[in-house]
Amino acid sequence: SLWVSSIIVDLKGWATSLFRIIFYLPVVTGSVAVTVVWKWMFNNYYGIFNYLGTTTGLIEKNINWLGDERYALACIIIILLTTSVGQPIVLYVSALGNVDASLVEAANVDGATRFQAFWKVKWPQIMPTNREQGDNIQIMLRIHSYESMGTFDGPGLRLVVFLQGCNFRCLYCANPDTIDACGGKPTPAEEILRMATDQKPFFGRRGGVTFSGGEPTFQAAALVPLVRQLHGAGIHVCLDSNGGVWNPAVEELLGLVDLVLLDIKQADPERHRTLTGRDNAQTLRTAAWLEEHGKPFWLRYVLVPGYSDAEADIRALGERLGGYKQVERVEILPYHTLGVHKYEAMGKEYRLAGVQENTPEQSERAAALFREYFPTVVVN
Repeated sequence: SLWVSSIIVDLKGWATSLFRIIFYLPVVTGSVAVTVVWKWMFNNYYGIFNYLGTTTGLIEKNINWLGDERYALACIIIILLTTSVGQPIVLYVSALGNVDASLVEAANVDGATRFQAFWKVKWPQIMPTNREQGDNIQIMLRIHSYESMGTFDGPGLRLVVFLQGCNFRCLYCANPDTIDACGGKPTPAEEILRMATDQKPFFGRRGGVTFSGGEPTFQAAALVPLVRQLHGAGIHVCLDSNGGVWNPAVEELLGLVDLVLLDIKQADPERHRTLTGRDNAQTLRTAAWLEEHGKPFWLRYVLVPGYSDAEADIRALGERLGGYKQVERVEILPYHTLGVHKYEAMGKEYRLAGVQENTPEQSERAAALFREYFPTVVVN
């Protein structure tokens, strides 16, 4: 039923309507009505199967489908399949329809086949979020790693949770092993809540938990209830996001967290695509949403020589977001090569080989430009 659902989602026009009618009718129609319809279709005098069979010459005479032991079992199996498969198909189609198209686009950038896009992107989005434990539903997240007492991902001391899966393909990505949505360790949300409450005495008044990645909004639906639980425990929550994923769960998550660390890689759409494999339209829409809804955020900008350090790049971003009142500060993140060894271990090419790290003078020059548009700018 899951594979049929994935086919239905991708169909267009009349074919979608036809398939939905075939599989949905048994779900929305009462069981008595379904029985009456099937009994009519298999009727050995005026049923549609006998009519079509004799008209086309497939059968010589009417068959007693439900009364003949040669056919009865097969007919019953068909009836059971249509009445039992329809319901999960309805649910799966609904779930697959809510998978953000940008995630599939990112897989296509990697050259994924249709099946690979389904298995690596759509399947992780709809499946192992929940795990039944007796009478309880246990929320699961795919976790790459943790950092305790982090000081670079939000205010104060923080427990940083790196989640698995990402829709961007940044050339300088320091954690390429977090990109695969099927990677990481399935972890109960309760375990993260326990870790956070155990470390809460060290957070002080400003610290808390930061969800990073990868791209944490990949798992927004599972994060929403966890953030509510963390707030119930009096813990401050940050979300470190590229802002490139958007669906109802992401919108709800952004509305819940206390602070968003919004990573904007480039102001220019084409240069952003060169740097990340994607354009920046949704990221900028996310920034506008945060501003409109009064949600405070920090703007984070990775300074990559030759890719995002030009004066025109910085000024374009300043002119776009400089008037936003919800931008509490700008963090400049100097380019580094600390993740290069991961590419070597994974057998992947590091495409920025030869790009030199920023000098202190380059970082300060960028900070001076940002300060023309934003009151608080720091080099992280």
